Amino acid sequence: MVPDILSDYLSQRGGPSVVDDQDDVQRTLKYGSERYLVSQIPLLGILLMLGVATQVWPSAVPWQGYFVGAGLALASFAYIVFALWRRYVAPGPQRLVLSPDGIDQRLSHGRILHIPWDEVQGVVSVDQSVINIVGLPQTILKVPAVVVSERFYDGAMPEQPWLKRSLNWGHFAERGNGGVRILFRPAFLGTRGRDLRQAIETRWRAFSGHPNAKLPPSEDEPTAADMAPSWVRRWTPAALLLLAALPALYFTLSAQLSEETRSSYLGQLLDKDGVAARLADGRMVRLHRSDVAAAGIPDCPETTRSKTWIPTYVATTSCTAVLTLPSGERATAVFRLVTQTQTVEYQFGKFREQVARVVAPLSLEEADALLCRLGHCGPGARKP
Repeated sequence: MVPDILSDYLSQRGGPSVVDDQDDVQRTLKYGSERYLVSQIPLLGILLMLGVATQVWPSAVPWQGYFVGAGLALASFAYIVFALWRRYVAPGPQRLVLSPDGIDQRLSHGRILHIPWDEVQGVVSVDQSVINIVGLPQTILKVPAVVVSERFYDGAMPEQPWLKRSLNWGHFAERGNGGVRILFRPAFLGTRGRDLRQAIETRWRAFSGHPNAKLPPSEDEPTAADMAPSWVRRWTPAALLLLAALPALYFTLSAQLSEETRSSYLGQLLDKDGVAARLADGRMVRLHRSDVAAAGIPDCPETTRSKTWIPTYVATTSCTAVLTLPSGERATAVFRLVTQTQTVEYQFGKFREQVARVVAPLSLEEADALLCRLGHCGPGARKP
């Protein structure tokens, strides 16, 4: 009695109730989307961490990335909460039901595609070629499918004008050899392809009056995916995505400061304390906004990465810029950016440490040496 109650409970949560065999062929198996939703949590967890990282290290990304990261974090968190709520609190309607009467597949808008066992001509496994969500071709191996006649399929799924066609969630069909193969993607149903095919074929042979149901079964060879534990299949895509994302973050985020960021630091110096610059005759001066007619975009060739593990960001860099004076004379400005840990008040009476990039003060002597090291020595001076 207790095992039956437990198996029924597990069945309602989105997976098959028990291992399918001849003794359980009368049992109705129900498959929902809850397990599929939960299986995506590792991937969404990585996206959530990336989104949170843009908020913790805002200097690592441009200002647009800060808002995109916030949206990514909120959307990922909402999905995780929804998936867990669906899995453990309020399961949704079953997507596939195998009963003695046949197969019931739930489509969009609550429609049910009912396939009586007598209409099934065979149970096969299909290698399905699809275009995935990022637009790349993908082949899904050994998807369980049932073969029905074109007459039955056209009656159950009449052709609709393109603008009136519904999404039909989870419904895949392929025509060929005078029949239609209706595919059931096991990943969407929280089960394995081999188990789902066995459950379908066992019931077809038990309840169908079709002559093909009496033929000897052809057993598929198990694939590596069939033999792998469920936790391996669940975490492998997320782990691969993480391995691919880390190098991309390292080399993309810390490549160089954007032009807008570099220009803004130069503008702050010109508007406040002035920027150290070398005139054409070699003299070092400090120039302000009123002394400059035009300013070029600073070049920051010397970059030091931060020591944090992720995301990396420009921690220290030296920048030079060509300034045009009102007389038409050119000057070469130099400034240096460093990171500092500052205490900020984010709420009244609450403080936290925050890393910020600031301009390091340079004396004219220090600016002269830095310019020379960067290849802008004065007339007659030796490069270090």
